[in-house]
This record gives sequence, C-alpha cells and structure tokens, in this order.
Amino acid sequence: NAETFQTYIRWSNENSIVILQVEGMEGVDNIDAILAYPGVDILFLGPYDLSQSLAMPGRIDDPAVIEKMERVVLKAAQKGIVVGTFADTPDRAQKWIDLGVKYIALGCDTKFLLDGARAVISALK
Repeated sequence: NAETFQTYIRWSNENSIVILQVEGMEGVDNIDAILAYPGVDILFLGPYDLSQSLAMPGRIDDPAVIEKMERVVLKAAQKGIVVGTFADTPDRAQKWIDLGVKYIALGCDTKFLLDGARAVISALK
C-alpha cells in the first residue's frame, strides 16, 4: 500500500549513502561544483582512470596524479566529505589513509582469486 511504500522511501533515504566517482580531469577541474552538490557522502577517486585522463596511463605514483588527488582530498575534507580511492597494495592504501582517505577499495577479486590459485598450485608441486 501507499503508506508502506512511503515508509520504505523515508527509511531508504535515511539509510543510504551517495558515492560519486571522480575518475578524470573533468571531474577534478569541476571539484568545487561536485562537492557543493547536496547529499554527497563519499567522493571516490579513481587513480588509474585519472592517470589515463592525464595521458600517463597506469602511472598512478606520478607526481601529477598524486597532486591532483591530494588537492581533491583536501577540498573534500574542507567540506566534510569522506574521500575514497582504489589501492592495489597495502602500502598504497596506507599512503592514502595517512593523507586522510577513509574509504579504501584494496585490490580486486580477480587478483585475489589468481593469487589463491597460484598458492594452491605451488603447494601441490
């Protein structure tokens, strides 16, 4: 019924988070407008996509990529918005945590599966 649906909508709005992904220079260049959008809980930065956007694919440790990401982290912190990013190693994750990133996607499922399969195969050899 309509009352149950409205209760669900209210609950959903109160218990959901909004995560925006910024993965290129267009997003970085427009970060002030993005951060001003109401209701944003987390801003997720894609370092590999950003490196591609800067014409240096895969060079996520390049100073230009780092500088852009650090700038966004600082601006988001000033607005009280949590920042997330992808890290493919625990060391990279720790670097971003130390710089104020609170939401880390560490590694990816296919790599975890591949590493696990390699470990099993090595144990059987």
